[in-house]
Amino acid sequence: MIDVKYSSNITINADCHASNLGLFGGLFSLLMILTTTIVFFTTIKHDEYKSLGIGLYSGQFGFLTLCCLIAVPLAFRHTLKLNVVNHHHLDNSATAMDDLLLLVPLPFFYVHHLLCIYSEVKTASTNSLIMAFIYVLHLIQVTMQTPFLVDGIRRCSNERKFRFKKPAKGIITFLIIINVALYFLVTFEIKSVDKYHSPAKYYGKWMWMIILDTCLPLMLFYRFHSSVCLSDIWKHAYEKDEPAAH
Repeated sequence: MIDVKYSSNITINADCHASNLGLFGGLFSLLMILTTTIVFFTTIKHDEYKSLGIGLYSGQFGFLTLCCLIAVPLAFRHTLKLNVVNHHHLDNSATAMDDLLLLVPLPFFYVHHLLCIYSEVKTASTNSLIMAFIYVLHLIQVTMQTPFLVDGIRRCSNERKFRFKKPAKGIITFLIIINVALYFLVTFEIKSVDKYHSPAKYYGKWMWMIILDTCLPLMLFYRFHSSVCLSDIWKHAYEKDEPAAH
């Protein structure tokens, strides 16, 4: 009887060099968000603790936005030093599609956030003003992150020093996890907390429901696609650019 060994043809390789700090920071932030999400759903359903749940969402959203706002320019500054891919990969169909999928959701962010900012400022309560400030930061963050991603997917490391040092790879690892955390935060919590914020009261329940249901899917898609683009940067920006196939 011959002993036959079977092995899969599918192998996954990931070079995590220079990513440990970003991975630890991102996973710690994700764990903190998951923990506070449990507390959020516990408090938001009870009238006596409702204000705690609303404030908790503001804190979560503000924390993740601030993390991205700090990390993106730091990563951008380092990735700008990397080499640019050759013309065969610079503006091909894949990168053009990524550009389109990043740019299309931006107007929906601006419509939703500007309407939110206006209603929150008009309400002028403490939590409303905090949320208005967070929405301003969030608009700045997506405006900064988009050109960073468009540029990053066109970077490579033809020089040996970049392949060794891998500048900003840890920050990119951190950004991947934070974008995923923002995706899940908004997906699971916004419907529960949005009715307690100013826009629903200011614009009317039905009008705001239409605005939210129009903008929210593309806003969520932006976060999902951003994490995909960041993963591509994490994988390909620290490798030599491959020559075009003939």
